[in-house]
Amino acid sequence: MKMNSTRKENRSFNLWLSIIFALGITLANPLKLQALYERVMLILEFAEVKRNLKSIGNRGKNLFHTNAFQEMVIKHNRFLPEFNQWRKLVAEHAPELAHLIKTFPRSEGLSEELLIKKFTASQLNENELSEKAIFDPWINRWSGVWSNGIYQYHIWDSTYFSEGQWIQPVSLSETGFADGDHLKQMSENCCADIGINVYSRNYGITGRVSKYQHRRLEMPHVG
Repeated sequence: MKMNSTRKENRSFNLWLSIIFALGITLANPLKLQALYERVMLILEFAEVKRNLKSIGNRGKNLFHTNAFQEMVIKHNRFLPEFNQWRKLVAEHAPELAHLIKTFPRSEGLSEELLIKKFTASQLNENELSEKAIFDPWINRWSGVWSNGIYQYHIWDSTYFSEGQWIQPVSLSETGFADGDHLKQMSENCCADIGINVYSRNYGITGRVSKYQHRRLEMPHVG
């Protein structure tokens, strides 16, 4: 116990030593006040990310087995017939969608032929990721400024197999990481959004998100 306490004190001391060092450099040159602010924020954010990454291992189970995510799976599965209708429409309009995406910024490296192929495919190809590992590249915690200019805290958790589906819980918040311990309270207080990414053989990649932070909005999606 004493050893763990000493380690925590040493980490805290090193963190503040880094901040004091950054402050000393800046005070020697008053023109770098903005650089000081950015440096201190970077140090603090890096320390927070390191703490969060250490605890990510078992959080997926906590998220997946909460009532909020179990309800999300039920809502998603009620919508399954509509997903097939959506895929049919996407396949029918694949050329127009591919052409539209080519008008987006930084889309120069995308091939319209490949986009059309992706839009018309409903299942994974043999050369692509295995079913179990389909969402593994996105398992992580992230915090930073989102595309809307607001600071966000996102969790993409471990994938779980349930009744023929691989399900990945996701939580998004503008106030802090919404994990298994705090998710229920944060979502009830409209401080977190929750969602799931799903893969099944019959429906391909699908999902759903419940937007709680600004207004109640249910958004099913296909991938």
